[in-house]
Amino acid sequence: MVFNFREFSKVNLACGRNPLNKFPSPWLNVDVSPDIADFCSDVRQLPAEWNNYFSEVRASHVLEHLFLNDMQAAVLEWARVIKPGGTIRIIVPDVKIIAQSLLIGTDPKSRNSESIKETTAVFAQIYGVGYDSASTEHPWRHRFMFSELTLSELLASAGIFDQIQIYAKSEDPAASFGIVDDSQNCFSLCIKARKI
Repeated sequence: MVFNFREFSKVNLACGRNPLNKFPSPWLNVDVSPDIADFCSDVRQLPAEWNNYFSEVRASHVLEHLFLNDMQAAVLEWARVIKPGGTIRIIVPDVKIIAQSLLIGTDPKSRNSESIKETTAVFAQIYGVGYDSASTEHPWRHRFMFSELTLSELLASAGIFDQIQIYAKSEDPAASFGIVDDSQNCFSLCIKARKI
């Protein structure tokens, strides 16, 4: 069976492995893992034929896993597949919420922010899932932390976006589908922009 991307009009990048988090059509779910993805691909290099096709691209909790030097290229790659006037949505852990949690000692859900005896949600936002494992090459390591300023700056520096703004988690497509993925966690910063 030949895959026809034209059956979809929006893309959910790095959709993950949880079948409960799969977006319904018209969303195309893309991930390196074939578990639930409609299409398997490294999100840093999407098919050439997708150029200027999709009306919306969403990348939730993936950008922070890239090295700073690779982020601009990834954002430009995601923009390449958005048609002019389309929307990009990027969701990342918010460094200000994390910093506040460290300062007061608890996170927004009143859990301890710091511990060496157990994993904490705050440390997982800083270092990534599996930060307590021995592997230094864990695939879910976080490599950068964003604020509204730094993520907006990254989008603006691409030179092809305008109307860069924060949006509420309740306005994310995941919320409209009743999906409780990372975009809905208490640490998330949600920013959208329009491709010029």
